[in-house]
Amino acid sequence: MTSTSLHSFTAKTQAGLEQVLADELTALGAKEVAVQKRAVAFEGDMETMVRANLWSRTAISILKEITRFDFDGKENFYEK
Repeated sequence: MTSTSLHSFTAKTQAGLEQVLADELTALGAKEVAVQKRAVAFEGDMETMVRANLWSRTAISILKEITRFDFDGKENFYEK
């Protein structure tokens, strides 16, 4: 797998394990790691995502951001 473009990901975890997960993801090669409430946001290539899925012991799931937009109301949300 050779993808060098960076993608945005969010790894979900149990409350209280956010810093443990952040350290784990950093060790697996994640960049721009940011602790959130019951989650850790990070950037990485697809190889990093695969490593996180295979080797993370504290992540419940890894989500890949597919789009980003401003929320202007229900109708706008469904259009997006």
